[in-house]
Amino acid sequence: MCERSKVVILGLLKWRDKLENSLAKARHREKVLWASLVVSWMLIAMFFLGGNGGSNGLKLKTLELA
Repeated sequence: MCERSKVVILGLLKWRDKLENSLAKARHREKVLWASLVVSWMLIAMFFLGGNGGSNGLKLKTLELA
């Protein structure tokens, strides 16, 4: 095999490895974002739908004017 083809093949392999690494990072970031989204939705649902000590949903304090 000639020297030029070895250089080209090695360059292509490095480029492929770099792309695979960036894809793995992006997939990991996507999983973390999905997990964060699900947890935040669960916390919001607990807050608004009654996860605060057995009451029936969000209780807002009202001001009574005398």
